[in-house]
Amino acid sequence: MRRFRNILITITIIITELVIAGHGQAATLKQPRSQTYQVTYINANAYQTKHQYALFNRAGRVAYVNVEDFDQSGNPFVDSKATKEQARAPQLLQRYVSSATALNRVATQRGFQVRANHRVRIHNQLITQSATGKVSQVTSTGFTITYPTKSKVPYATVQFKLAPDKYQVKH
Repeated sequence: MRRFRNILITITIIITELVIAGHGQAATLKQPRSQTYQVTYINANAYQTKHQYALFNRAGRVAYVNVEDFDQSGNPFVDSKATKEQARAPQLLQRYVSSATALNRVATQRGFQVRANHRVRIHNQLITQSATGKVSQVTSTGFTITYPTKSKVPYATVQFKLAPDKYQVKH
C-alpha cells in the first residue's frame, strides 16, 4: 500500500510539473532560432497587408524575404504584378534554407529583438521606424504582435506563423 501511494505521488508531481511548464512556455516568447515564419503585416483598418518570410539562424539573427502573398499550401505566390524582388523570393528562400553561409551573410541582429515584459522590436524593410510592439498571442504554430495606435509603425498587427516544413531552416 505504501509503495502504491509513493508511485501515485510521484506521478502526480510529474504531471503537475508538466502542466506548469506548458503554461509558462505559452505565456512567454523566446528569441526564435533555426525556424522560418510566414509574416503578415496588417494595417489598422485591415485593408492593406504585406507579406514576408522571416528566416532565423542558429544565433537568433533574422533575414526577411519579401513575397507578394502566400498560397494555400504556404508557398510564395508570384504573378505578373510581382516586383523583381518578390519574383526572386522562391529562389532566395531555397538558397537560405539550404545554405547556412548564405543565411548568415544576410541575417541581422536588429531585425527581431525580444525584450522584457512581452515586448518585441522589429526592424526591416517594412517597419523602418523604431517602435516596440507587444506580444498578444503565443501558440505552438506562431505568435502575434500588436502595436499601439500612437506608434509610428504603419501596421497595427504583425502575425508570425510557422512556414511549411520545406521552408524550415535545415542547418
